[in-house]
Amino acid sequence: MDVVLKINDRDALVVWTIPYITSWRLSPDMLLERLAKPNSNFPVSFNLEMRGNPSDLVHSQWDELEGLVSKLGSDLTNQNLPEHEDRLEWVTKSIELFWRYEPSYIWRDEFEDWYYNRFIASTWIAEEAEDTSLCFNPLLQSKHAEYFKIEHKENINKSQEPKIETVEVDRMERGVVGADWQNDPTLTKLEKQRKAILEIIKLKGFDAMAIPDCEKGTIEEICRADYPLFFDAESSFDNAWKNARHLFKMANHASYAKRGK
Repeated sequence: MDVVLKINDRDALVVWTIPYITSWRLSPDMLLERLAKPNSNFPVSFNLEMRGNPSDLVHSQWDELEGLVSKLGSDLTNQNLPEHEDRLEWVTKSIELFWRYEPSYIWRDEFEDWYYNRFIASTWIAEEAEDTSLCFNPLLQSKHAEYFKIEHKENINKSQEPKIETVEVDRMERGVVGADWQNDPTLTKLEKQRKAILEIIKLKGFDAMAIPDCEKGTIEEICRADYPLFFDAESSFDNAWKNARHLFKMANHASYAKRGK
């Protein structure tokens, strides 16, 4: 599977795919050791801030995950599994520990430069006739490939579409452009608040009737930043969200409703 993504028109790699890209020459524990080391020459990793722009991660952000992967290795050793089972568990679970955190990335050009000029040239001891090339279309475990498609490929591709044009089309379809809903005297403040929420949902590329878990806070944050006149009180957003299930709701709304009974 092709694991190269485009972020701001630049090739990027999801951090957890790097062991696959390197044919496991850089295993998860080796990778985390470099990510967490302050004086490492390894490329700086980054995540995406609220508006989708890259934001560098300080090295200490990787300390906890490095500890978890180390503990995984110890736990597997203590289980005394057959060698092939031990290896399979390690390969599978060490990658999946990355999924407990939001996606993080490294620029492809910076990683290639480090890999060939520092790692392969001075650290890796290659076997005779060994091909040390990076593979950006690696063979992922089926479960890992599916996760990548759902959580990374589709989401990043959406964020790289010409959003302004898409949003403008969506606005026209809803009768927003030209109608200037923000200054429409026939709309109540509550109606404008809900239109603002719908605008942000569209901007983020979410399905209004199945908003991903944990994204409600993101929507609120952008609404308050972009529409401060409508969300001018602490309860403004929550009041607009209430009783609007015909317009938007969380993907897990049903489970929340059951727990509330």
